[in-house]
Amino acid sequence: MTHLDSLDAELAQELGDLTDDDLHVAFTPKECRTLQPSLPEEGNQGSSEFCSFKKTGSRRDFHKTLQKQTFESETLECSEPATQTGPRRLKVLCDVSGKGPLTTCDFDLRRLQPDERLENLLQLLSAEDFEKEKEEARKTNRQAELFALYPPVDEEDAVEIRPVPECPKEHLGNRILVKVLTLKFEIEIEPLFASIALYDVKERKKISENFHCDLNSDQFKGFLRAHTPSVDPSSQARSAVFSVTYPSSDIYLVVKIEKVLQQGEIADCAEPYMVIKESDGGKEGDRLSDEDLFKFLADYKRSSSLQRRVKSIPGSLRLEISPAPDVMNCCLTPEMLPVKPFPENRTRPHKEVLEFPIREVYIPHTVYR
Repeated sequence: MTHLDSLDAELAQELGDLTDDDLHVAFTPKECRTLQPSLPEEGNQGSSEFCSFKKTGSRRDFHKTLQKQTFESETLECSEPATQTGPRRLKVLCDVSGKGPLTTCDFDLRRLQPDERLENLLQLLSAEDFEKEKEEARKTNRQAELFALYPPVDEEDAVEIRPVPECPKEHLGNRILVKVLTLKFEIEIEPLFASIALYDVKERKKISENFHCDLNSDQFKGFLRAHTPSVDPSSQARSAVFSVTYPSSDIYLVVKIEKVLQQGEIADCAEPYMVIKESDGGKEGDRLSDEDLFKFLADYKRSSSLQRRVKSIPGSLRLEISPAPDVMNCCLTPEMLPVKPFPENRTRPHKEVLEFPIREVYIPHTVYR
């Protein structure tokens, strides 16, 4: 393009322009579910070039940072003859024997040894034979009557109609609303800590993060007030929205209830509340691992008699499970960002629980996570 004269440049500009009725440009803002967009922390993403471009906020000077490229048409050998200052050195053809250069009197292309890659370049071929050869090549491995089974198209429907593609948006699977109403045991002598998550037994994977719920009474919360002087309103949530992209009958909603007191002498049982040994590494007793949990769920699914063989503690847990509505008031994303609409006078928000899909979800990323 650097060697185009003024006439060719004007012609290229005319061919590149589009009329107003052929092109329609519309600006559609990206949908944002939260009150504020999710942005990365300052200095955590991007190279120095990206950061400098972000600070300027314009593409005006961005081309100056790029490396200059030299194309073949801009080299001295491929430039126009008018710009050359000295004579060009031509390659000399030699005869077959290689004894000397060929002169104009004995220069004959038919006597030269052809290149292996251009063996049939000088072969005489009529136009009719050439077209026949190309027609036979086009018929090779060609399916006959390709559209014979397809019904004919009506003339009214012959016009191609292309649907308008949807704007990229955040992926949301099958949303389930889980409300924890009550959690009680026959003997209430200590605070309880509950967490809820989804597990896929067939895939042996945990497919959601934990939702921690505080169902303790004000009396038991008083025992913990010295360790938690300030409580964030988001920790008061008792309802969660789980997302399931690939529903299955092998998915279980598991509620884990952790407590400190165990069976035995009162001095031994109360010791974890009073002191944490360095040898214990800070661990609240024996916890159920994920491997043990998957084994327990698989046995529970195979045999209903497992309930009679497992040690149980009398208690009651009330849950309300329903499909999550499209619009929920006072809801928080997994990143603790408020979702529209978010009234300020409500104290117990809903929480969206992050999903861990068992397979890839091929969608464009529209939010920073």
